[in-house]
This record gives sequence, structure tokens and C-alpha cells, in this order.
Amino acid sequence: MLSSWLRMKYPWSVDGAIASSAPIFGLPLTMKGDITNKDKSSSRGQDIFPNDGTMDGAFHVIGNAIQKNIVTGQVEENYCFDNLLAAWPLMKFLAQFPEGRHVLFQELNLCIPLESERDVAKLIEWAQSPWFDLAEADYPYESSYIPFALGLGDYSLPAWPLHEACHGASGLSQNMNISIIGDRHNVTFDVIYGGNASFNASQIVLHVDWDQVTTITEIQTNILNVMDNGV
Repeated sequence: MLSSWLRMKYPWSVDGAIASSAPIFGLPLTMKGDITNKDKSSSRGQDIFPNDGTMDGAFHVIGNAIQKNIVTGQVEENYCFDNLLAAWPLMKFLAQFPEGRHVLFQELNLCIPLESERDVAKLIEWAQSPWFDLAEADYPYESSYIPFALGLGDYSLPAWPLHEACHGASGLSQNMNISIIGDRHNVTFDVIYGGNASFNASQIVLHVDWDQVTTITEIQTNILNVMDNGV
């Protein structure tokens, strides 16, 4: 991956590079434009077409894969994408309060209580990591390639594993009463938990700005209300 990145950044110094499993365009700020938006009118058919820009290409590629209809191959909105996008900032913010950490411990059926924000950070990292791997292994047939490459053994993932992860036992494809408003491409948006875009006292509303999460409502008084609303 480093050799291909070097070739991209310094083409006058490197004649060529061969890399496998090297998503260099997926690194934040590597390239201006939405790397998944292809100019189909190009003479070559699939040239990358720069637009307003995106901060995190990897996020966008995984998001498109999650939203892809496995029958038509077209990207379409579904609840799995929004539910996942909303999960991480909520977990990060709940980590700041003992009551919030208890909610995570209870709702996720954890074996060990979460004692600190660091514990929740490790939990988020663990929960996020499979989605990149599932996107990389999102083949239309069963395959053991990615589990074997990760050292997990000779285990086969089902065909379209991202679809299975969203629409299977996880329940992530269901409407969890969440609204997201703002610029997802540049990771600056508000997440409303427990209702639609009209704010009310029973909701938690968080503002996400890249890696920072702040609250717009009083989260400590609303945790139980939001749980009652089905989030």
C-alpha cells in the first residue's frame, strides 16, 4: 500500500508500483471528490469524477456497499446505514456518564461492566472493525478469503455478507426512530434519537463534527425517555 501511495503522490519519482488490498483513495483527504461517483459519459467509461469533495473515502465506500440493493445493484437508502452511522456518536457520548455506560452494558448484554470512557472506546473500535472487512468481502458468493486472510481460520462468509449483517438477526435494517441532518460526506451532521427532525424534550440530539461529539439536548435526563421511544 505504501508503494502505491508513493507512486500516486510522487509520480515523477516512481515509475510504477504493485499493491494488493491497498485502498489508497479511501484515506481521508487523499483525493478531492467522491471517489465512488463515476463519470459514465467518459470515453473510458468509468473515470473518477471530482465533485464537492469528501473527507473520508473509506466511510463512503462502505456506506455505498451497505446501501446497495443486492438484486438491482443500485445504491438505495435503508435504515441499516443510518442506524450504524448514529450508533458510534451515541456510544461515544454515553461513555461520559456512569448512567450511559450502564445503558450500553445492559443493552449490549456485555459480560463486564464499562468502567470508563476508555472501555467504551475499545468497545466502539471492536464493533466498527468488522464492517470494513465485510465490505471488502462483499462477494455475491460464499468465500473464506477475508476470514482466512485475517487469521481467523477457514470459515466461509455467506454471499453478500453486508446484506446478511444488516438484514439478519442484528435487526439493523429496522426503523430505530433516528433522523440524521447535515453533511454526511464531510462528517458534520446532527443525529436525532427518538423522533423526527422536530425537536422535543424526549429526544437526544447530538452534533457530530468529524471526531467530536457534542450534545444539543440534556442527555442525562433523556436517556430513559429515548430507550422508551425504541432507540
